[in-house]
Amino acid sequence: MRNRTARLLPLAAPLGALALAASLPAAGRPSFDCGRASTWAERTICNDDALADADREMSAAFSRRRAALADGGQRRHLLTEQRQWLGRRDECRTAPAPTACLEQQYEERIEALGGRHDPAPPRAASGAPALAEAPPAEPRPGAVGAWAECHAGDAAGADGLCLDRLLAAATAAFGDAEAATLKRLAGADGTPPNAAAAEAFRASQDAFLRFRDATCRWRGAAAAHGTESVRQACLVDYTRARTAEISAARR
Repeated sequence: MRNRTARLLPLAAPLGALALAASLPAAGRPSFDCGRASTWAERTICNDDALADADREMSAAFSRRRAALADGGQRRHLLTEQRQWLGRRDECRTAPAPTACLEQQYEERIEALGGRHDPAPPRAASGAPALAEAPPAEPRPGAVGAWAECHAGDAAGADGLCLDRLLAAATAAFGDAEAATLKRLAGADGTPPNAAAAEAFRASQDAFLRFRDATCRWRGAAAAHGTESVRQACLVDYTRARTAEISAARR
């Protein structure tokens, strides 16, 4: 999830679902602060456990999708799409079956954003994990960073798949850390909501992602060989470092 996201932008309360992904909060709690619910759709979601769960899953999918995008233009396009979807969601108020309309809107949006996140890898017929979803190689003694992890021992020669897996895992962890921070700043843990801090955090996430993406494009372009692998390894390392920074700040 993760983003991530964005690469995240300053949003008004009705757009809180754009960025507040869940980090396994209590069932029946949406991604936004119900104490600040201001629209018919938000109030309806807060009073319906199934819709609240769907909102949380949609928000998590949004953060993962945002964290995986390569540049600011793509993230801005995703945000525009999300705002348009929120408008369609709110139009369910005039539908013949408003609750069913909301359920369908959420189901479709979750799928459009990449579906629900299943932490368990798909299994082959034999019961073994599918090869493409195998866990990333463990760092070897003396290895530093994603490049070293994927060019050591058995991982050497398969750096593309290895880096893909490391980047997917780093992106998911980034989105989870981002979501947990935004959830806390929204007051989900019982502390007073802090909208100013949430807006500042989203801005800092956007700034980080722009810096990370530009720096890794530069490092990849400057590499004597393995341009894409160097860029991917750079993305993994920066994303991991930012995730650790966010996690430490929550303590």
